[in-house]
Amino acid sequence: TMQRQQQRGAAAAAGGGAGAGGGETSYDRLVRDEQAISITMSPAMQQHQKWKQQQQQQQQQSVGDSRFGQPLLKRVDSSEEDALLDGKQPFDWMSLMTRENLVVAAWVLAYILVATANGVTYKIMFNTYQQRYSYFVNQWTTLFYDLFSIIIVLHRIHFTNKITPEMRAFPKKTFLFMAFLDGLSTFLSALSSSNTPGQIQTIVNQMVIPTTMITSYYLLKFRYENAQYLGAITIFAGTVLSVVPSLVHPGADEQNFKWYAVFIFFLGVVPQSANTVVKEKAFKGTDLDVFYLTAWVSVLQFFMGFLYAPILTLPGFGGTPFSEIPTQMVDGFHCFLGQNVHINDHCENAWWHLLMYSTINFAYNIIGLVVYKKASAVVASIAGAVRLPLTNVCFTFAWLIGKKNAESFTPYDIAGLIIVLIGFMLYSVPEAMKEDQEKDKMAHLVASVVSADGSDDDDDIDKLSDSY
Repeated sequence: TMQRQQQRGAAAAAGGGAGAGGGETSYDRLVRDEQAISITMSPAMQQHQKWKQQQQQQQQQSVGDSRFGQPLLKRVDSSEEDALLDGKQPFDWMSLMTRENLVVAAWVLAYILVATANGVTYKIMFNTYQQRYSYFVNQWTTLFYDLFSIIIVLHRIHFTNKITPEMRAFPKKTFLFMAFLDGLSTFLSALSSSNTPGQIQTIVNQMVIPTTMITSYYLLKFRYENAQYLGAITIFAGTVLSVVPSLVHPGADEQNFKWYAVFIFFLGVVPQSANTVVKEKAFKGTDLDVFYLTAWVSVLQFFMGFLYAPILTLPGFGGTPFSEIPTQMVDGFHCFLGQNVHINDHCENAWWHLLMYSTINFAYNIIGLVVYKKASAVVASIAGAVRLPLTNVCFTFAWLIGKKNAESFTPYDIAGLIIVLIGFMLYSVPEAMKEDQEKDKMAHLVASVVSADGSDDDDDIDKLSDSY
């Protein structure tokens, strides 16, 4: 810096007027100064300066260090980009066939398929157990999820350093309210699932977006983009268009349809939305392993589930006398073993349906985390939108869902699904683009600091990431 100031001062004293009269620009003066400085540098300094410039160029062409995720698409050099825009050079599609892109594409495809299977197997499971054993299913699926989560957490504690002593010292009372909300959500959904058509379930589940926005607005004073407000309203309109005709004129394939079941299913969305806001407020600025959090909440949720048993005595929620609830749980276990306790039971494959859903549901959550980490948020949002029509189409296949439970597509279902998809994209894409911009800022910030001090120490990068 001192050398640059001296050179500029000398140039201004010797011939500043000539530079101005000759039309010299600021850029010309900057280049001349840099050249003058390089002359006064020792060979070693010149070599170091050249190395730093090369490092900066390489870092600017990359989205960031691999620890922050690989870019979904390979960046194109500016000269190549100009040629593409001018139509002088055809785009090389094979340049996208990198190992990183293929891995991301495989994870996204797996997420779409598993997410679709998650919705379909959920409905198949409750069609098998029916409302009579819905409480048993709710508790046992939570129990299996607990087992999966605990195995992963134990591995991360004893064989990795992912879960630190500070995380394990986090006050567990914070998890209690989250477990209460999660448990209430799954409990209400379980009670109503057998009497709510699968296509309506898929659409009503998207109401979590407007209900979360309303909760965030009042509890967190959070404000959204105008496109996201429009998206929430659009989702609500599509949901109404899909549900109301079925309420007024139920179809022949909706013999198990109950209007109050749809309302209860929607009520299950409300605590789910509230829990999202609670987690955001409780863990803001807190570094906590997501598997550790999930394991604690799910274990507490299992015990919280027993507190909801009195609700089963209410009309519309089962109407089961309280004294018969233990017997109902025992009958549900017999159904799980394949034994028909009642005349209209269909428990032949009950054990398989419950285990299949529990496994797919856990895989769905894990793969979802991987997709959000490896792919951009926009891609993850699009994948979430693609699964909606795929899930609803699967409900029409008699060979998959069962001949008695197969559903048909009505014009209202198709129109409602399209409207909900539009609303989903209106809400998700602006937020996803904002998240991707934040990732880019993080990557460039780290790259600039690394290039400034010539170090790529992992601890320094981690500290910088946390502070950002």
